[in-house]
Amino acid sequence: MNEHAEIFELLPQYAAGQLTAAQKQAVDRHLAGCDACRAELAFWQDVSGVVKANPVQAAAPRAVLQAALAEIRAEQQRTSLFAHVWQVLKSQVPLVRSEIWSASFLVLILGFIVTLVADKAAAFYAIAPVVSAAGLALLYGGKQDAAFELTLATPTSQVEILLARSLLVFAYNLLLTILISLGLAAVYSVSTVGLLISEWIAPMTFLSALGLGISVIAGSENAILVIYLIWLSRYLMMTSVARKFFGSGAQIMLNFWQSNAILYGLSALMFLCVIVSLKSHSGTARQLSNRQ
Repeated sequence: MNEHAEIFELLPQYAAGQLTAAQKQAVDRHLAGCDACRAELAFWQDVSGVVKANPVQAAAPRAVLQAALAEIRAEQQRTSLFAHVWQVLKSQVPLVRSEIWSASFLVLILGFIVTLVADKAAAFYAIAPVVSAAGLALLYGGKQDAAFELTLATPTSQVEILLARSLLVFAYNLLLTILISLGLAAVYSVSTVGLLISEWIAPMTFLSALGLGISVIAGSENAILVIYLIWLSRYLMMTSVARKFFGSGAQIMLNFWQSNAILYGLSALMFLCVIVSLKSHSGTARQLSNRQ
């Protein structure tokens, strides 16, 4: 039986104050780094509080007791899940490279200015997807996280950490782009801006998932290079030279970028592959860390 399982079994006695001083110290040390055990302890403390507040002599029917315990546990799990998700998201904000926030903002503002000067609304939406994708490509790994070794040793899984960071950066870029689009709507028609947004979100999601996946496997520099080249190829396929050279292949490529269902489906598949790869990688990393 490992340490986590041993501590887990001691939690009811801990809540009831029945442990020895040495056992209590061991449990306290473990609780400092284990969210699951803290949630379980909170459940047993709730049970202990109910018992102390209602010291009746008659035993409750077993079915009633089980139903009450199930209700308490379900409520505790709902509360713990929300608190856990919020805690993970909040804890990752300062760990994301600070340049991502400022660089995304400055590049998108620059794209907004260029759009107004060139008087082409599509110019802004040519920039936005790769900004988000580049941000996600810089989220994970020793070069991107100064505390990467410490991150591997935390009780929070690497999948949760990466998903939290991805959600934060993706939502940040999405919000920025929508807000800047409201500014463009004051110059161009709302219908024109709305159409461009609908055509932009799916490629942004696809490139972000692709950039994240490549960065986990081959590094951030390679990921950024690939997503820029892929996105550039979309515009090259619009030229007469590319249409003449690639023929129907150029149109197939353009149709691909307009197929939102395909782009979202591939994005989901890539995120799933990233999770599977990360679980395998983080498991190996933890084993090596424990040996050292």
